[in-house]
Amino acid sequence: MAAQDGGGVVVVGGYREGGKTTICRDEYVLWRLAELPERTAFVVLGGRTADKGKEGIAAIKDALEVNPRLAASYPDLCGRGPEWSVGTIRTRRRQLVAAIGSQTHVRGTLRGGVRPSLVAVDDPDDLETVWSMTDREHMWMWVTQVVLSLGTSRSDLVMPGNVLHPQGVTDKLVNQIAELLQLDWATPQALLQLSKSLHVHTESKLTEVS
Repeated sequence: MAAQDGGGVVVVGGYREGGKTTICRDEYVLWRLAELPERTAFVVLGGRTADKGKEGIAAIKDALEVNPRLAASYPDLCGRGPEWSVGTIRTRRRQLVAAIGSQTHVRGTLRGGVRPSLVAVDDPDDLETVWSMTDREHMWMWVTQVVLSLGTSRSDLVMPGNVLHPQGVTDKLVNQIAELLQLDWATPQALLQLSKSLHVHTESKLTEVS
């Protein structure tokens, strides 16, 4: 992802214990911070609860503080940054990483009106709540109306999720993206027309990984 001419959406649907979170959230976000700092000035990590995002921040902090090979390759990035809390960090390169959940007041996350260049949402569905229609609808509205509108036309979204229910967020997005891939360009505008509730910029490219 991280195309030069615009943002993209990657939804990774799979089963539990497949390493989706480690690869798609922890390692991908760390790679972006290290290799594409100009495209990764502000990162939002999210999930059903803000704790999911905080788990991602903890993993990034751990890598930046104690990984000697990372420090040898990126000495200007590694180490404690000027802001280093449980829910928010700012790296030594001044890159901001913040955690949100489906109950978070998102306006409080946007610093000075600046929108994130990368959003990573981990496991929007879980076994405890996916069987409730009310909970599924709540998460669907949060993802489609809040998460997908967080960034700009150049922002990227990655969402690893467990396949738990045919009406869960992950399953619905994967199925809709599969339909869109039949088009010449699968755009968020086309996804908007299918779901009737998505709010994203039309310049973004949409890709599905499963």
